[in-house]
Amino acid sequence: MAVEVHDISFNYAKTPILRGICFHAKKGEFFCILGPNGSGKTTLIKRICALHSGRGKTLSGSIRIAGRPLESLGRRDIARIIAVVPQRSSLSGGLSVRETVEMGLYATAGGPVENGASIQNRIDSIMETLGLLDYAARDIYSLSGGEFQKVLLARALAQNPEILILDEATAHLDIHHAIEIFSLVKDLTRRKALTVLAVVHDINLAAGFADRIMLLDKGRCAGTGTPEEVLTEEILQNVFRIQARVLSTQDQKIAILPRYPQKKEVSLWN
Repeated sequence: MAVEVHDISFNYAKTPILRGICFHAKKGEFFCILGPNGSGKTTLIKRICALHSGRGKTLSGSIRIAGRPLESLGRRDIARIIAVVPQRSSLSGGLSVRETVEMGLYATAGGPVENGASIQNRIDSIMETLGLLDYAARDIYSLSGGEFQKVLLARALAQNPEILILDEATAHLDIHHAIEIFSLVKDLTRRKALTVLAVVHDINLAAGFADRIMLLDKGRCAGTGTPEEVLTEEILQNVFRIQARVLSTQDQKIAILPRYPQKKEVSLWN
C-alpha cells in the first residue's frame, strides 16, 4: 500500500480532532477524503505529512508511507515521496511560471542524479501536459485562478512524487477548471501509477472521480468504499444533514441532487 493509516487519533488542548481513523490508499488509486467543514480533513492530511507536533498536541496510531513507518522518514524523504497541491499559496509576483514549476525540483536534490537536459525535458513534458508551455515566461501574478492552480500542480509533479495530495486544491475554482484539474490528475494517476489523496468539499466532484471515498464526520470515519457504496441517501442525511437523491448517470457513475427546502417568506421589518 502507498498510504496506510491505522487507528490515528489527534487531540489539541484535550479537544479530540481525529478519533481512530483507519484507511489505506493503493498505488494508482484516486482516493478522496470527503466531509463537512470541521470534520478533520485537513488535520488528517497534515498528520500524514508529519506536520503536527508541539505543546498541547496528543498523537496516537501509526502511519506507513510507501511501506515505511512515517516516523522513520526525514523531511527530505517525505518531500521525495509526497507532493502537495494546496488550496492557497503564499507565492506572489516576481516569479515566472517556469521558475515556479522548477521550485519542485528542490525536493529531489540529493536523489538520483539527472543531467540538465533530462531535467528540462521533464519540466517541459509536465508543462506541456498541463497546457502551460505558452505561459512559461509569464509572471504567476498575472494568471487566472485556474491557471495558477495548474502551475501549483505542475510544481508538485516536478517533485516526481509517488503520492500526490490535493488539499482542497479546487475549492476556489469554477466547475470547468475544477473538472479540468481533476481530469488531468485522474489521467496521471493511471498513466504514472500515482497515488492521489484528494481532500474535497464537492460531493459530485468526488463521486465523479474517486475510485474510493472515505467520509469523515466530527473526526470519525463515517464510511469507506466506492462512491456508490458510501454516497447513499441515508449516509448523506447522517453526515451532511441534507436530503438528496442519488442518481445513476449514463457513464455508470452517480450524481447527487439535493432536495432544497421549501421557500419561506422572511420579513426584515415587523
